[in-house]
Amino acid sequence: MPNTNLSQKLPSLASIVVGGASPLENRQPLIVTPTLPVVEVITLMSQAKGHTCWLPNADRASGEARSPALEISAAARHSAVLVQSNNLLVGIFTERDLVKLTASQTDLHTVTVGEVMTVDPITLVLSEQHTVMTALGIFQQHKIRHLPILDDLQQLIGIVTPEHIRQILQPVNLLRFRSIAEGMTTEVICAAPTTTTLEIAQSMVDRKISSIVIMDGDEPLRPVGIITERDVVQFQAFELELDQLLAPAVMSSPLFCLQPTDSLWAAQQVMQTKNIRQLVITNDRGELAGILTQSNLLQLLDPLEMLYMVESLQSQSIDRAIELERINGELQTEVARREQVEAQLRRASQTLEERVVARTAESVLLTEELHVKIAEQESTEIALEVSQQGISDFIENAQIGMHWVDIEGIIVWANQAELDLLGYDRSEYIGQPLINFHVVGEASSRNETLRERNENRVKIADIFGQLLNDRSITGIVAQMRRKDGSICDVSIDSNPFFKNGKFIHARCFTRDISAQQAALRELQRSEASLQASEARYRALLITAPVGIYQTDVVGNCIFINQQCLELLGLTLTEALGQGWANSLHPDDLQRVSAEWYGAVQAQQEYRSEHRFVTPQGRVNWVFVKAIGIYDESGIMTGYIGTLTDITDLKAAAQKIQEQAALLDIATDAIIVRDLDSQIQFWNNGATAIYGWLATEAIDRTTAQLFYPDTPPETAVAIAFSSVLDRGSWQGELHKVTKTGTEVIVESRWTLVRDEAGNPRSILSVDTDITEKKSLEQQFLRAQRMESLGTLASGIAHDLNNVLTPIVGAAQLLPLTLPNLDDRSRRLLNMLVESSKRGSGLVKQILTFARGLDGERTVLQVRHILTEIISVARQTFPKSIEIEVNYPSEDLWMVSVDATHIHQVLMNLFVNARDAMPNGGTIAASAENIVIDADYAQLQLQLPLGAYILITIADTGMGMTREMLDRIFDPFFTTKETGTGLGLSTVQGIIKAHGGAIEVESEVGCGTSFKIYLPALYIKEVESPTTAENLYDGQGRLVLVVDDETAIREITKESLETYNYRVMLASDGIEAIDIYTQNHHSIAIVLIDMMMPHLDTPSIILALQQINPEVQIVVMSGSYLNLAAIVDKQQVSAVLTKPFTTAEMLQTLAEI
Repeated sequence: MPNTNLSQKLPSLASIVVGGASPLENRQPLIVTPTLPVVEVITLMSQAKGHTCWLPNADRASGEARSPALEISAAARHSAVLVQSNNLLVGIFTERDLVKLTASQTDLHTVTVGEVMTVDPITLVLSEQHTVMTALGIFQQHKIRHLPILDDLQQLIGIVTPEHIRQILQPVNLLRFRSIAEGMTTEVICAAPTTTTLEIAQSMVDRKISSIVIMDGDEPLRPVGIITERDVVQFQAFELELDQLLAPAVMSSPLFCLQPTDSLWAAQQVMQTKNIRQLVITNDRGELAGILTQSNLLQLLDPLEMLYMVESLQSQSIDRAIELERINGELQTEVARREQVEAQLRRASQTLEERVVARTAESVLLTEELHVKIAEQESTEIALEVSQQGISDFIENAQIGMHWVDIEGIIVWANQAELDLLGYDRSEYIGQPLINFHVVGEASSRNETLRERNENRVKIADIFGQLLNDRSITGIVAQMRRKDGSICDVSIDSNPFFKNGKFIHARCFTRDISAQQAALRELQRSEASLQASEARYRALLITAPVGIYQTDVVGNCIFINQQCLELLGLTLTEALGQGWANSLHPDDLQRVSAEWYGAVQAQQEYRSEHRFVTPQGRVNWVFVKAIGIYDESGIMTGYIGTLTDITDLKAAAQKIQEQAALLDIATDAIIVRDLDSQIQFWNNGATAIYGWLATEAIDRTTAQLFYPDTPPETAVAIAFSSVLDRGSWQGELHKVTKTGTEVIVESRWTLVRDEAGNPRSILSVDTDITEKKSLEQQFLRAQRMESLGTLASGIAHDLNNVLTPIVGAAQLLPLTLPNLDDRSRRLLNMLVESSKRGSGLVKQILTFARGLDGERTVLQVRHILTEIISVARQTFPKSIEIEVNYPSEDLWMVSVDATHIHQVLMNLFVNARDAMPNGGTIAASAENIVIDADYAQLQLQLPLGAYILITIADTGMGMTREMLDRIFDPFFTTKETGTGLGLSTVQGIIKAHGGAIEVESEVGCGTSFKIYLPALYIKEVESPTTAENLYDGQGRLVLVVDDETAIREITKESLETYNYRVMLASDGIEAIDIYTQNHHSIAIVLIDMMMPHLDTPSIILALQQINPEVQIVVMSGSYLNLAAIVDKQQVSAVLTKPFTTAEMLQTLAEI
């Protein structure tokens, strides 16, 4: 811990504000009265050091020392002024206040500082106990940047800003090891280059910020400049038009940027050396990452951390003092040695004095000579003054205009030639801003726009910038306004004049060049007119969509444009003269040559369509037209002609012919009928869909072909009406083919008009969508089955929740009532078995509805067949008998997907039931067979080996040979409500298992399906059973979580019977609360998969967060995705409801 007096060792606030040497040159404030206009306050705030501002009641003539408060620092312009009345502080006016006035577009010439200042600012009465930390705390508490310091009499002493604190403390150790990323602001307000300065000021006010970063307009966006509150003060000082001035013209650029990984110490050094208060932070790609301000730095200065730093510095000072004492001893030794050396030097000094006496005599003689030279110099200076007066007279009466301009742009001197040139008196010209006499734009414009005036300011500012760098500028062409309002063109040469390294003024020499400029402008206008004429002619030749050429009177080509050359495929040299004829198509050469030369000899107009062949082999069709050119005497001097490219038109005509042939290739039916529905055109596609040949269909009506027995459907009348009203119609129509089969078509009708725009016929394009519609119906049925599966899953869970306590209670009663008679035990066993059968029935329904998939397992087919038969006997009509036969008791095992095989057998049983609407018999059997080479050749193309043969036979209506050929085709069905996918799916499943399926049927006798599944040479092994009395819970604690009261209670009773301890929870919140308090003693959590309010996965996750090793068993009444539940939730096991007590005990024992 630091010493309690450590804070007293920090710099006192008094040492910053009053007395003593200080690195802060601007700790004294700028003071004004409330009546001072705001525009003058802005001028004071923006001026640099070297200027002195006096209060209105100050005595300028007095010899007293001026107040330090009136000196304006050049290092950092004043960011605020204090307002005093009767020597008392009444307000403060800051840069931010000025930005608010700017944003509201207040006229700054009409308000005083007293009207817009911040009244009753936050102040501090100075005491000896106040340190820099006192000021730092006030800055952070009130979020201010200026703190006036008063004495006990409320008299102003000075002002402290965050910059003062930062410079005094110089927190090297606090900032050197911290990165900019820890202190910067990442939410930076930016503006585009097209934003005006006024909009930027308004944005500063709205968002209460002190700066806005200007971004470029290209992606990715990068910062290119910044505008701050301090900049707005300067803009107002120059009286710029902020609503016209765009950001790039005034922003600070280039930026001083650092990266987030740089240290805060580096940022503090940049701020101090560059005298800036905001620092833009960019990433390594130059993209904006944030901004660091002076306020950010102060917020990072933890007072307690600084006290630790001071204590560390004090300890270092003590160590340094010890080191200095050691060095002091060494210095004393050195002093003794040097005293000996000084004695030697004194002896040498005595010798030197003797030599000085001798040299003094020589010096007397030199002095006399110097007096003579001074007299000569005085004579020279008198001559120089005479010469200077002559030069001054020469300049004043020179024929060239001259004027001197100071650093503020004010004219401080002008000779008579300058005044005569512009027509002003000396008093009207000297002392005025130079910009008042300069104009921009055309000479005829009398009123400068705001934009032009700002451009002129920028131009003059640029010229002054070069002059301040001691660079002369010659040949500046400008326009100046005379007193009579006329404009004169001038050429100005400017040279800077410095004295003792300080800029005094610019010397400008003005020459009248109005006559030269007028002649130049006239010449430019003439040249522009000529160039525009030539450009129009050139543009006409270049952009004309046709080729243009010219020949002499005998037909030789003397001009040809680029479009012509491209059509010919020749260069200009190759095409001139008779060279163009070399590109004529060989088949057109003789004809075109004869026609062209015939027209030339007869001096007639020439027209032709022919082909050119380019050297690359491209053939271009052209339409050529040429007319004669006549001179003033009416004598023909040549031809001018055009070449129009008609290659595409020729190609289009060819394409129309080809498309006419393609109509017969199209698979859609294309039909044209007149307005009386009589068919005029019938393509091959129509024949393919409807069966009628074109010779049979043409001249017959559509009603005769498509609706022979019934009137046309209503949609036909609607289509006919719509196509006549709107010109087109599209929709579905039901039609009949030549064979009487109904088809569904997507029909698109278009009204065809003649040249006069009158309706002539109707073009229809029909697409057969019969199969598509059938697929859509099958898809809707599949969606309904999926919805049924979702409903069945919910019902299964609820039913199994009901069956679970029944099974548990039935198995618990014999243990709690050991004296039950045999009849009661049989009834209880019957209750358990009935519950299991009910659960099995629910599972079968869910399996059938959802089509659950599973992995292949080795199992006994007899079990699946038994389940199917059990379901069938309970659900099929009583008129249907079911027989089962197992010729071999020891059936081989099969490796199958139980769900898929269940689906196959259920499908075949349902088909057998549907084939016997009046009742009958279904015979089911399963047997072992071995397929050898002879059997395979006679029966099935199956690999040799062992198989299980399953036979499902019925005594139903049977099927014809045509039906047998198609029963495995998708979408083929003989049922009114069938999907046509059942047997196709059955065949696919059996083939996927490496098996085969056969079918035999006879009409009126029935149908038999035989299924061959590859078998394994193993027999079913009976699972060993474990007596319930072998399970002992050994006192382990189980938390049972279920929202069903009956399940909770029966589970609790069953577990406690076998030496388990049990805690119960009815919801997730209660379960988490109980487990939090008892997780050290709870061994297993038994939880239902479907809990209300807080779902089970969330409960499991919460329990695993409390104890990652928690053992969880999930109880589920649904059969869906149980393996996924174990894997995803990382639980120990899953119990499927309804479960027996033995199943539950075995599951818990295995954990």
